[in-house]
Amino acid sequence: MDSKRKLGVGATLGLLLIIGGAVLYSFLTSPEIKLARAMESLTKENQVEVTSTYNMSLDMDIDSEELGLYGEEETYFHIMQDILKNMSGTSGLIWDSENKIIEVSSSFGIEGEVYGEDVSLLVPFALYFDEGENNMAVDLDPYAAFGSDLINTVSHQILPNIPELQEELQELTQGEEVGEFFSRELNERFLPVLEEGFSGKQYRDSLDLEESIFAEDADDRYLGSFIVEKMLDYMREHGEDELVTEEDNWIHVKTDEKILIDSLLYALEEVKEDEEAREAFEKSSEQPIEESMEDVEDAREEFEEVDLFVDAAFLISGNKIQESLMDITVSFEEEGQTLQMSGEVHSEYEYGTEVSYVFYGKDREDITEEQLNDIGYQIDWEMEEFMMEYDPYMYEYEDADMDFEFYEENLEEEPPAIQSSEEEIEADLAVFFDTLYAYSEYDSLFYLGNIIDSVEHQITISTHIESYRNQADPVMYDLMGIELNTAEVNFIREYYIDGMFEHSLAIDMLDFYTDYIEEGTHEQYMVDDFYEGVDAGLYYLFTAQQQLLDIAKETDVLEEEDLQELEEEIDAYFSGETF
Repeated sequence: MDSKRKLGVGATLGLLLIIGGAVLYSFLTSPEIKLARAMESLTKENQVEVTSTYNMSLDMDIDSEELGLYGEEETYFHIMQDILKNMSGTSGLIWDSENKIIEVSSSFGIEGEVYGEDVSLLVPFALYFDEGENNMAVDLDPYAAFGSDLINTVSHQILPNIPELQEELQELTQGEEVGEFFSRELNERFLPVLEEGFSGKQYRDSLDLEESIFAEDADDRYLGSFIVEKMLDYMREHGEDELVTEEDNWIHVKTDEKILIDSLLYALEEVKEDEEAREAFEKSSEQPIEESMEDVEDAREEFEEVDLFVDAAFLISGNKIQESLMDITVSFEEEGQTLQMSGEVHSEYEYGTEVSYVFYGKDREDITEEQLNDIGYQIDWEMEEFMMEYDPYMYEYEDADMDFEFYEENLEEEPPAIQSSEEEIEADLAVFFDTLYAYSEYDSLFYLGNIIDSVEHQITISTHIESYRNQADPVMYDLMGIELNTAEVNFIREYYIDGMFEHSLAIDMLDFYTDYIEEGTHEQYMVDDFYEGVDAGLYYLFTAQQQLLDIAKETDVLEEEDLQELEEEIDAYFSGETF
């Protein structure tokens, strides 16, 4: 499959080379000459602005079971299949070689029928590359409004129409109309987070390019011209139809996957035999020409199951491309699974005028990758709170009937005696607790308990596994990096890390079996292994908390009465009672 993707990209690049290479062929027929001059004019412009409209369709006749998707994942896959059948939108490209700026913007439209309901959604996107300032940026401002559109679309047009979810949704909404309930609740929770995080913001990063996007290299130009010339030679001799034709002032370039691959292989063979071309290739490529030819040979074999057809048309006036149309059809079949994509793109070109940037130059506040992650954690937390408040199957520990085996042997290393000063212990505990609750007001046992409860009810296990990994796993790694000055608190930190590590291993094993457990087709060992891992981790965590309790009893750093419930849980665990 990877080879097919590589070849698909190579075929597209080959098409562009063929079109652009027509500049070398003034001796060809009239359509080639017109297109060549127009392409040459395009490459010489300091500023080009291209606006496009497009329609695409992706039809996947793929069995979800073949992909290992069951239950909720299968439902979401079918929704995605419906949505991708009809996509449309607009896009803009500004190529400003004078100021070394590239801007790409689009409004990606998704329209389709999901479970009998028409769904329409516009996804915004804008970014720019500023080579002069060595940075790139993605516009985040539109996503505050898009978040509300997404919530309303999912709430009113998707959730109420999924048969498999209706019973659970009715229990959750307590009879209220599903769309109204989710639209209200989710907008109230998520919009403040999105508006604060994204409104007026952009994510900026450095480019750190090895070479200029706008650079012109003589060897690359020569090599490209040589390859295009040889590819066209092959096509003239072996192509069934003419490569370039003209009809009603539109110049058409038509090709398919076979002639692209065969002509590229022929051109590389010619590069290998030509001393000057081979030298240019060796300067431009990190691999020998022989390896490139082997890659094309391998890709050609893989490409036998892929059909590609491209019809590119250009309206030329005044020696410049004014409009273009591109029709692309790609189909693929393997082991009874088929995928077909078709698309049409209509573009209009403007040259030499003052370009109108959509995003570049706008007043935006920069945010870092760490801040983006924080927004993601906050969104996850809001979802956890929502589920905790409304989902009747979650967060009910009293129904769990699970006996853990407990460790009776002593620790290999006894907890250190409380000898450090209270000021030092208090300072270390502040660092420890700040790290422990950096992402959530709950510790890892809260999220572990949710997984245990979901296993007992055989529902939404994957959801809670993801929540644990998003909220608890980062804490474990952060605890590894903190510096503590007292042996008493460092003991707590080390045992917390060991306990959380055991739980992560247990959860990773459980993740292999979630589909079987939710379907009720699992073997008992799948659950037993998880419980054993949970118990192993609890031993370390409760030992660490026992040390915390000892600190409270022997110092004034912590209020002992505030830890009474913790002491009861510790005693219950080490006496063999249920968690």
